Amino acid sequence: MDKLILLPLLSLFVFSNLNAQNYIFEEGQSGFSLSGFYSTATVNKRTNSTYGFTPMYTINGRYTFGLSIYKNSSEDESGTAFTPTISYVFLKIASDSGTLNIGVFGSYSFESYDAGKINTSGIGPSLNYQFKLNEGVKLSIGGRYFFGSTKVTPNYSDVSVSIDQNAYGFSANLLLNKFYFEPSIAMADREGNNHIAYGVTLGYIF
Repeated sequence: MDKLILLPLLSLFVFSNLNAQNYIFEEGQSGFSLSGFYSTATVNKRTNSTYGFTPMYTINGRYTFGLSIYKNSSEDESGTAFTPTISYVFLKIASDSGTLNIGVFGSYSFESYDAGKINTSGIGPSLNYQFKLNEGVKLSIGGRYFFGSTKVTPNYSDVSVSIDQNAYGFSANLLLNKFYFEPSIAMADREGNNHIAYGVTLGYIF
């Protein structure tokens, strides 16, 4: 289970990033969106992949509430996770060229594996700028920093292992009317080793 401690942090960061879509909404705009996502990372020389989907609801272009349901898998272990997410953009500065969004986001993940359970929580700030490229076409570029804590509880044991970790990452979101495509990258350091996760999401605003 110790080998899996870093993966949930990276996965949670990627999906907290992808599933906070209030920064692609305009001020006062509300709506439901649905996205599917995939992420891959190499941790301790093992390749891990994560995939799933997230329904979200955004209120007034400020608050986004979501629930990610996804599966983590590596060469020798797999698990499922449920992750509620919340994001709040407290400052939107609009201009003729685009909109600057400054906010915070948080998530809590419940993951279940054959060998035990993993809970990961995190919160962090976000900064994003959305450019108006054309009618109905917008490009958003942003970064996030993530303060996270992972707790591993093996089966048949009363002892839990907890570790605090931080991560940071960047993303670009291309919005075509109601469809959006967003690649992202997340990085975390553990015991002097830098680990990287790559993610991509496809979504639609209803």
